[in-house]
Amino acid sequence: TISAQENHPPLLTPSILDFQPESAERHDSLGPMIDPRKIFSFAALERLESGGFRVRWKVPEDLPYFSGHFPESPVMPAVAIIDACQEFLRAGGLSLNPEKIILKKAKFLALVGPGMNLELMAEPLNNQWLIRWTNQDAWQGAKFQSVCEISFLLC
Repeated sequence: TISAQENHPPLLTPSILDFQPESAERHDSLGPMIDPRKIFSFAALERLESGGFRVRWKVPEDLPYFSGHFPESPVMPAVAIIDACQEFLRAGGLSLNPEKIILKKAKFLALVGPGMNLELMAEPLNNQWLIRWTNQDAWQGAKFQSVCEISFLLC
């Protein structure tokens, strides 16, 4: 007879917490880490009656994310969009404690590339913030194209 363990690979994989880098030099060879607070800037926020805010933002062509995320055809990775959303909330005056913010929902509806003209809008919903990005250069039906919707729960 053949046991279940012989037929199927194990369901559990090693935890990322178990990973130990081979050496400090290996970490250095990965290059500098990206600090979102130094690269995302959102000026001239417009306050909304709902308590939210919005801004028009042109995606900088020199964002460091683009150099490693398909250099021939750069696309802003999801992690960069989430970083930008958090910096946008900070620019709106929110104090974000990394230990007390939870990403509740992330819907990515279109690619974001260098030079795109976007509108970012943040609206409060109970103890959550909903952030919507729309592409101001593309129409979809009778409105601008939705790019993403991200919601954060602030604990």
